Amino acid sequence: MSSESSSTPNDHSFTPTKPTILLISGAYHTPTHYAPLLSLLSSHGYPTLCPSLPTCNNAIPPTARFSDDVDLIRSVLTDLVEKEGKDVVVIAHSYGGAVAVEGVGGFGKGVRQRERRGERGGVAGVVFLCAFVPEKCEIFGEWARKGDVGAPPKYVVFEDGVTRITDPIPMFYDDLDTATAQQFSEKLVVHSLLAWAEPITQEAWKEIPSTYLVCRNDKAIPVARQVEMTEVASGEGADMVVEWCDAAHSPFASVPGFVVEVLERAVARMD
Repeated sequence: MSSESSSTPNDHSFTPTKPTILLISGAYHTPTHYAPLLSLLSSHGYPTLCPSLPTCNNAIPPTARFSDDVDLIRSVLTDLVEKEGKDVVVIAHSYGGAVAVEGVGGFGKGVRQRERRGERGGVAGVVFLCAFVPEKCEIFGEWARKGDVGAPPKYVVFEDGVTRITDPIPMFYDDLDTATAQQFSEKLVVHSLLAWAEPITQEAWKEIPSTYLVCRNDKAIPVARQVEMTEVASGEGADMVVEWCDAAHSPFASVPGFVVEVLERAVARMD
């Protein structure tokens, strides 16, 4: 399995009944950004994994595309679910939601899926953190550019085959203290524009129960857009619970304790 992780799912100190948490990062972010949340989850007994997405490898010109991120997640899930029979809950942040929607299909744990076939383990649920939840045939780049004026956010620059954030604090971290926000900003990477060009072919939210955490003060994905996605999914039959918080775009950093509470409610509902 080619990934970075905050801890190993084989750590025998963890309670075996706890599902493994697979966190899919957002664009421009790496596993280091999620270390505080992953550490908190570990302290609650959850084995955690946070792979480093190929499209966030800081390469200019870019070397990876959306399908490479999806392939990585499917490889991780193949190891966890198919080989080890583990229960998994996916946490997907921002762009990571699109990767989850495309990548976790077929790994669902429900009675109509792996359990019905007599197979052990599976993805019991997905927790979307102010994330993209696209439908089939949508292209992430076109979708991400949607907004009230039909243009990308003013803080995003497109050049050299990648996108970069010119002023990340107001876009991502404006509810963090100045020092922490600066530290997080310095760790950001460029994101491959190749990740923005492939159509969605799967809709995992139709087969796997999910929770969507709407962040009211998000500048990257406006709250109206987040609500619209939950309404579309629910209207298409998704088993999706909606939770709310006052965070900006990085609840994993500003309200990690609340994110753990949301995760634990989601896990309880999925049992």
